[in-house]
Amino acid sequence: MNALLVITSTILFLAIINLHLWHRRKAKNIPVQYSQPESTGFTSDLAALNAGSIGLGERLLKIERNQKLLMQRLEQLELHANGNASYNQAINLVKQGINKQDLMATCELSEGEAGLLLMMHKKKKQRKAQFSH
Repeated sequence: MNALLVITSTILFLAIINLHLWHRRKAKNIPVQYSQPESTGFTSDLAALNAGSIGLGERLLKIERNQKLLMQRLEQLELHANGNASYNQAINLVKQGINKQDLMATCELSEGEAGLLLMMHKKKKQRKAQFSH
């Protein structure tokens, strides 16, 4: 986005310079009595171009800020999704009967996390057994 801002500013700057040079060349060919209104027109054109470039710059900065926020949010969502995937995999492995050490190694879980998952699965099995009798 910064490159786009620099390119846009450069183009606007070059347009202003060209407009100024065009007015100077034209002013040399016109008698002095007619050059004053054209100079006023050039000033208003220059002011309009300047206002437009400022507005465009502000808009580009706003877009850049929004893009940065969206990228941060996307990274957060990706981290969240990846975290859930490893826990889902761990839960599936616990259901298949994996032991604590293998669960820690396979899913890169701490001892506390692996123990908690195994304990929760064991409690769930016990409740199912109670209700089925």
